Amino acid sequence: MYAIFFILSLLLSSGMSLPVNDHPSDAKRSADKPLSITGRINQVRLHKLEGTMVIDVSMTVHFKNHSSTPLLVFVRKDWPLQGGATLASSRENAISKKYVFVSGAWPSSDRPAWEETRRKLDQESPPTDLIRSIEPGAEWSFDKSVVLGVETAGSFDNTSKPWNVIKSADPLWLQLEFMMWPNNLEQNMLNPRFGRRLQKRWKGQGQLVIGNIVSEPIPLSLPPE
Repeated sequence: MYAIFFILSLLLSSGMSLPVNDHPSDAKRSADKPLSITGRINQVRLHKLEGTMVIDVSMTVHFKNHSSTPLLVFVRKDWPLQGGATLASSRENAISKKYVFVSGAWPSSDRPAWEETRRKLDQESPPTDLIRSIEPGAEWSFDKSVVLGVETAGSFDNTSKPWNVIKSADPLWLQLEFMMWPNNLEQNMLNPRFGRRLQKRWKGQGQLVIGNIVSEPIPLSLPPE
């Protein structure tokens, strides 16, 4: 039931899809992006719903610190929040943002519910129950489930190809977009003044990560239908 609910929510929120950030090459990643996200696929299952093929992915995600200072990451239930997902038919197409599937579902504004979290964060030092520190050169890994709902006929806005086109690629290349800092902590999501203030306050203990980060392309092979 959870998978069905999740897929329905993805389909209903197709208008909320957001553009994916640029994808740096491996050679430039360390210099340009202090935090990289990679992944390893552990299992892929397929389920058919009316007009939709559901790709249910079990994977391990790795957040690695390439910088010389600790990176501070907001953590809470479901955070960092994975809201965007894309599939490409090759690694080169993923880097060039030529996708066969695009999906995005992000939280709506609910700032009053986050007021207590904002108060807990507004401290001289990062609270350990809400902020995780990743040391230089270290990696934070965790298991994650990702559910992709592919419309068999393709999406009406042409952002996703028909299923027969998608399944012909082997492997596909999956990328996930993570929201690292909750918009609901800010008065203006386009100007995260609270997050920047904490960045400045905590700079002696690490760099607070704000903004969205896209994973490196991850190979994904589909099982037989």
